[in-house]
Amino acid sequence: MKEDLKNIILRSFKYPETHPTAEELYETVKAQVEVEPKHFLHTLQELKKEKQIYAISSADKKYHYGKEKGPHFHFICDECGIVRDFVINEGAMDVVTTYIQKNIKSFGILKRTNLSVAGKCQQCQGKS
Repeated sequence: MKEDLKNIILRSFKYPETHPTAEELYETVKAQVEVEPKHFLHTLQELKKEKQIYAISSADKKYHYGKEKGPHFHFICDECGIVRDFVINEGAMDVVTTYIQKNIKSFGILKRTNLSVAGKCQQCQGKS
């Protein structure tokens, strides 16, 4: 069942990526298969160790999970904590990566890029 649960979890991510919390993912998975919360969380951690998913912290003080994919940025709402993916063109990404590599060369080597920007999502803008 473990492999099936991993596949169900991985299929639960939708595009555009909304980076659900563990609780949100659990509710989605639970609707498809009977699973105990402890087993679900263990499988989620396995997927993270296998680098098939990743977790990022948000303004809501929760971890939001994403499915590994190509280079992209994250938009994090400062008010509700929602996390959305967005992509910039390859040339712009090269400029950002080159700039970062140049600025960290005295203390490290860039292996991957995980960049986030923050602001106020459209839904929260409508509340003001």
